[in-house]
Amino acid sequence: MSRNRRTLLRSLGLFALTAFVVTMPYDMNWAGSSFALDYGVIIGMVVLSVSVLGWIGEFTLAVVAQMGFGLVVVNLCQDAGLPFLVIMPVVILSSIPISILLGVFALRLRGVYFAIATLAFGYMAQKTFFQTYLGVQGGFGGTESKAITRPAGFTGSEGFYYLLMGSLLLMALVCWAVNRSWIGTSLTALRESEAAFSVLGHSPGAYKLLTICLSGAIATVAGAYFGMLQGLVPSNYFQPALAILY
Repeated sequence: MSRNRRTLLRSLGLFALTAFVVTMPYDMNWAGSSFALDYGVIIGMVVLSVSVLGWIGEFTLAVVAQMGFGLVVVNLCQDAGLPFLVIMPVVILSSIPISILLGVFALRLRGVYFAIATLAFGYMAQKTFFQTYLGVQGGFGGTESKAITRPAGFTGSEGFYYLLMGSLLLMALVCWAVNRSWIGTSLTALRESEAAFSVLGHSPGAYKLLTICLSGAIATVAGAYFGMLQGLVPSNYFQPALAILY
């Protein structure tokens, strides 16, 4: 197959995919509410978050807990009256301390031991924090406070879908750029042999923390959007075992 023909087929495929993504909210009107569609995009963010950790050969079961923290931060910011364009950077920055805490496990544990440690972290967060703050009915702070609202201009089904899809594509683009850069090359070398990576003078810990922070930021943003989609979210939505489903 000639290069021109391959380019044409790729262009046609990209055009068809773009058209499908753009028109999906209208094409699926016959199925009723777009909740499942929006939820699917959010799950895509969670899957992307878990996939990023694969760059260093690790797997996390704390992704649901990180989503929960994102939801809590959105609730606090909205109660403070902050606009959406300020809330999302705050959500991303708030993910860093949790990611660094998980990174401490990654510096000492690998493989299944790291996964077990993240599962324990998720269980502890759900039992000690989410059950108290969210409650069984989703009342923030143990009260029946107002639900998380969608940002102005994106309250409708179609608008919120485009916000979610745009955010997912932006995250995927950032991950693609990082993976194609010298950072991605270094992460590949780290995954292949951590000992050889250290001998070459690189710091495995720094690259692991960077990857975990990127993964955590994506998961936290996904949790923020999940809160906007649901409104009130009970604590049982953040059981650590649900991470296995993702």
